[in-house]
Amino acid sequence: MNRLEIIVCIIIFLAVASLLVSNVKHNREVARRTQCLNNMRNIGIAVQTYATEPIEDFF
Repeated sequence: MNRLEIIVCIIIFLAVASLLVSNVKHNREVARRTQCLNNMRNIGIAVQTYATEPIEDFF
């Protein structure tokens, strides 16, 4: 392989690597949002359960 072929291979490799890195960042953000929504749902369920239980059950 001559220098030009090596440079072209490196450029292609870097382009593919940059696409993968941006995809990983996007997936991480989606996972973080999903976890946050799940936490909010669980808090809502806990508040609703607390509000509907008789007071005597907590003391």
